[in-house]
Order: sequence, then C-alpha cells, then structure tokens
Amino acid sequence: MESLNSMIGGMIPNKATIFSFGFIFLIIILVAVLLTLGVIWLLNFIKFNQKIVLFRTIGGKPIPAFSDKGIIERVGMGGDYWLRTKRSKKVVPRPKIQITKNTFWFFERNDGEWINFSLSDIDEKMKEGNAFYVEEDMRLQRLGIQKNLDARFNKITFWQKYGGMIVTIIYLLIITICLVMLFSKMEESWGLASEMSASVRDMAVQVKNMQVRETSGALPVEGLMFLLPFWRRKKNVYKL
Repeated sequence: MESLNSMIGGMIPNKATIFSFGFIFLIIILVAVLLTLGVIWLLNFIKFNQKIVLFRTIGGKPIPAFSDKGIIERVGMGGDYWLRTKRSKKVVPRPKIQITKNTFWFFERNDGEWINFSLSDIDEKMKEGNAFYVEEDMRLQRLGIQKNLDARFNKITFWQKYGGMIVTIIYLLIITICLVMLFSKMEESWGLASEMSASVRDMAVQVKNMQVRETSGALPVEGLMFLLPFWRRKKNVYKL
C-alpha cells in the first residue's frame, strides 16, 4: 500500500513544475497574440494603400486639415467601387483625380460632402480673365534697381579680381627656383661622378700594372715612364 502511494505521488507533478509549465504556456500565448496583431497590422497597412488629404475652409482659406489612409473596394457584382477611409470611416465614390500615385485630395463642403479635386492651371485662368501681371516699365525699373544694388553692395575687391592670378604667378616662381636649384645640384653630382669614374679608371690601371709585374717580373711601360728623362740626359753626356 505504501509503495502504491509513493508511485502515485511520483506521477503527480509538484508545484514548481506546474508553475514552470504555466509560465511557458503564458509566454507562448503572449507571443502568439503579438504575432497575430503584427500580421493584422501588416495586412491593414498593405490594404489601406491610398493616401487621402482632406481640405477644409479655415479662416476663409482652404487648408489641409488632416491626412488619412483609404482602400478602394469593389461593391456588388456590377463592377462598382468605392473608397473607404481608415480613421474617419468615410465612404465616398471612387475618386478619379490623382495628385500623385495613390494620393487623392478632397475638399469638405459646408454640408459635409467630400469632393475630389486638383489644382487648376493658373496661367490658363489668367488668360481667361485677361490678367497680365508683367509690364515692360516695371521690368525695366526692376533691372535698374538690381544694377544699382549690385554696384553698391557687390563690389569686387582687388583680391577677388586678381588674387587667383597673383597666386598662380607666385606658384610658378617657386617652381622655377626649385627647378634651378635642382639642376645645379645635379650638375655638381655629375662632376663628382666624373671625378669618381676617373679615379676608378686610374685604380684599374694600377691594378692591371701590378698584375703584369707579378706575372712577368718586368716593369710595364707605364712603370718606366718616370726613367725616361734620366736616360735622355745620360745619352747626351755620352755624345759629348
């Protein structure tokens, strides 16, 4: 009987194990809820891909009141569509005038109706009203005022006018002086190189004479050149 009780007690989990499983299950549920909300938000973001800008008359002027997202949905089986906004929950007929891609402007009238609109051609409206705001006299006056302002406040200084040329001349002079110094040093180096080559040549001759002396035992011709004056003097004595 005691063994049966101990076996049943071993099969029943303790409180710590139950708490651990409950905590893990709660985390799984929380992650699932967050993923579901994220997927729903992503789907709504993809669905409501139309930008709506609503204009209202404030202070006697039409200004943009707020922006909203919208979706174009198909209605019925006849091929009809409407536009449903996300925040304002407004349903309007499918707009036809786009400002940019997937962007529509609406103006709210006094009765609350939304009207799809766009900017009109200002030049065309001016031509229709025979309005011309550019006059030749005003244009000439504006040119004269601009020249006077340039002459008074936009004077070109000496360095602005000749600074670049002066810097270029100084740069060329510095480069010329450096080249002259470089060529003079090169000339001295060439003279030293010539003297060194002559010394090496003389050393080579001396080495060659020493080699000939060691091999034949006779003095080379170059080694006997210093005896030539004495031999000529002795020859003259014999003739006397």
